Amino acid sequence: MKQTTTAPAQQPPDETIKETFESIVIAFILAFVFRAYVVEAFVIPTGSMAPTLLGEHYRAECDQCGYQFKINYNTKSRDNWNRGADCPMCHNDIDMAKNARPLPGDRILVHKYIYTLSEPRRWDVVVFKAPHIPDTNFIKRLVGLPNESLRLLDGNVYTQPEGQSNWNIARKSDSPKVQRAVWQPIYHSQYIPRDGGALKGPGERSAVNRWSTPWIVKSGNWDVQNRRSYQYQGGDPGQITFDFRPGSHFSLPGVYPYNQYDRAAFSDDIEDIRLAVALQPETDNSSISLSTQTRLTNETQTVTATINADGTLTLSADDPETGQPVELMSRKLAALKIGQSTPIEFWAVDQELSIWINGRRELRYLYADDLTSEQLINRPRPLRMPSISINMSGGPATLHRVELDRDLYYASNNNQTLARGGLARDARGNVLASRIRPMRIHDNEFFCIGDNNPLSDDGRYWSPGSIKNNSENVSPSALWVRQRYFGKEMDDNSRDGIVPGKLMMGRAFFVYFPAPFAWNQTGMRVVPNFDDMRFIH
Repeated sequence: MKQTTTAPAQQPPDETIKETFESIVIAFILAFVFRAYVVEAFVIPTGSMAPTLLGEHYRAECDQCGYQFKINYNTKSRDNWNRGADCPMCHNDIDMAKNARPLPGDRILVHKYIYTLSEPRRWDVVVFKAPHIPDTNFIKRLVGLPNESLRLLDGNVYTQPEGQSNWNIARKSDSPKVQRAVWQPIYHSQYIPRDGGALKGPGERSAVNRWSTPWIVKSGNWDVQNRRSYQYQGGDPGQITFDFRPGSHFSLPGVYPYNQYDRAAFSDDIEDIRLAVALQPETDNSSISLSTQTRLTNETQTVTATINADGTLTLSADDPETGQPVELMSRKLAALKIGQSTPIEFWAVDQELSIWINGRRELRYLYADDLTSEQLINRPRPLRMPSISINMSGGPATLHRVELDRDLYYASNNNQTLARGGLARDARGNVLASRIRPMRIHDNEFFCIGDNNPLSDDGRYWSPGSIKNNSENVSPSALWVRQRYFGKEMDDNSRDGIVPGKLMMGRAFFVYFPAPFAWNQTGMRVVPNFDDMRFIH
């Protein structure tokens, strides 16, 4: 029997159109729900979180050493690009005419309402509405948590939990991804200028260099000049030190290259550093020591991370009286491999010493915890520029990727204005007692600061008058926030700078669209910059 098939009945055109329309409507509804309750996109408007997050900016690339960095753009600096830019690595004067067009700020994704499911964590990058301008979204780093008091001293954050009398430093290294994200480069050996760093006069080279290798040979047989990798020839123990001397090319290590068009590229004290090398020994008896200076007690001490050829790691500090090294802690790992580069890092940051091997923290020594208020206030000023050195002994070895970075610095004052909770120092280094009261953070309140310390409008300096009840400049929305969340304290400036929990909008977690590239020098900037897409820490 012959079989017959029946073609499926086709839907009327109007039914197909209806289903398509319904699908589009449902997709829009889901998108709006997702945006309102899960994730929302924001554009970074300013450079207050640079270089972690970028507002409108210029992209600079040194044509001598190849270093790439970003420079802030705003209405005050829009005409400054024609004077060039200073490369922070080799101090070459970069012609910015080819990069004159400003780039847009980073576009980021924010977890909305994540803090209804989990508690905010210190060092989160958060989006919130500031009490004095509640119609504006701010993005800063969360440094102060509920039910604690907070102090800022020498660029560090100290906290005192409610009910306790002593102070402890807040360590970014408790979240290593955060600490790695905020290291600020001082000098990396990968970047040396093609012209050797010579200043050029009319038609010929000047005898004075604009740049030279900042690592100085103090002893031993080294080859470091104009090299990306430093050679230790073995034999007698050898030492190289970093050149912070006045008049040297790196005598201002705390500058902010991002701010160089805003006259805010000033220098801070350098206490917290990261010193890193990739060590490639050529024999089985090479040992290396990385050293800096800090204050484990009230005395300046040289602290050292040592990696012996047999794999023994040691953290030590010189005795203030005898000058002899005293072991703090040690452990044994596998011996260094001949001919193989091993990444080694020494962190001296937030009153912590640590050794990292192959990106893993192998030793960690914490100090200066549980300080009384008197001990905190009387803490001596750290060295403006510590003595930093690398020591080698044993057989020949090569040091690749020699990198020196500094930590973020949260200033206690700005143009003679004392920050809330700040303990500033006078010219002699003594702590000023003009405002001893710490910043007190109550339940469901937070305190936030921008990573770009000199150019951050944050809770340290928000104007008290703009949120006072009797201010002529106060907006109705700011007054409502003041009355709603601060109640009886609305006429007391002790609440200024605080962000109520109800104004927290969420945590920033991903840069999904950094400033794009152009097809050519004059073309539209539409090429995605995949290399700068990143998670936010």
